[in-house]
Amino acid sequence: DAVAKRWKGRPDHIIEDLFRLPDDSGELHPVTLFEPWQPRFVHAYFYGDASTITLLKGRRIGGTAIALICMALEGIIRPNQLYPIVSTKEDQSHSRISDLTDLFENAVIEVPLPTKNKGDLELWNGTKFVGYTGAPDSSRGDGARSILFDEMAFMEKQKEKLRAYRPMMSLSTGKMVQVSTPNAKADEFMKSFKKGSMTGFSDDGSKLGVISLFQPTFHNYEEIDVEVPLYEQDLDPARPDLNIDVVEQDRAQDPVGFAQEYLCVPAAEESLFFSEPSVEAAMRIPKENESYISGIAAPRMGGTRFMGVDVG
Repeated sequence: DAVAKRWKGRPDHIIEDLFRLPDDSGELHPVTLFEPWQPRFVHAYFYGDASTITLLKGRRIGGTAIALICMALEGIIRPNQLYPIVSTKEDQSHSRISDLTDLFENAVIEVPLPTKNKGDLELWNGTKFVGYTGAPDSSRGDGARSILFDEMAFMEKQKEKLRAYRPMMSLSTGKMVQVSTPNAKADEFMKSFKKGSMTGFSDDGSKLGVISLFQPTFHNYEEIDVEVPLYEQDLDPARPDLNIDVVEQDRAQDPVGFAQEYLCVPAAEESLFFSEPSVEAAMRIPKENESYISGIAAPRMGGTRFMGVDVG
């Protein structure tokens, strides 16, 4: 009765009671969700009235981890489901499958795993977790419960990937989960984030279809001066066990990159070699000159040839 009362309507409590993670010494401890944002994510995943969750996050706060844990819990409950895990690189995809394997093997209940490979994992109830880096296999394209795009902002051809995976959820009430630190200001990931809200509804009550969650590495991210050592500032980390020594090394080496990856602040305009509008203007081809040929294969017709160099 006590367990039923604690678990009723509280998937965050179920997660904390079922799953365990090892500390640096390898000793297992119950998962402790970081307040308030991880319980908020869990409830958005299980109860949110939106088909997409977009989490714009800072580094080292467990954003991908909480998405995987939600899928792991749902996979235990729902048999014969498919959960694609889409990553930028193959080794990253394998790491996510390995993380799921560890979750199940360290759980306080027995979770039989008849199949566990580098790229896929199957539970005893027929539910599968499959790692992808490209378009989905046509044999598995018949339906997915939920899909995770890990570090989506750093994926190439985001629009094409969404177009390839979205049909897999056409008959599902699950979630398209997009998790990433920021990269470009106007890529598909950021467009999705800007479209949604914390509830998935606009101020006037209309449905947006996207739940947008925002969590930098520090709760007081707006108060942090990227030019001042973190040891000299008041910090409110999003996770209490954050290693400030490691984060400070990143800040000292690249303050602008630190602001973008830890504080979710776009790179300062004054740090750029060229302004964003000037680059966009240079990339456009005037409509009246649509036959213009560019690239190394373009024939030499006199005039001047320009070459750009990535000084980053």
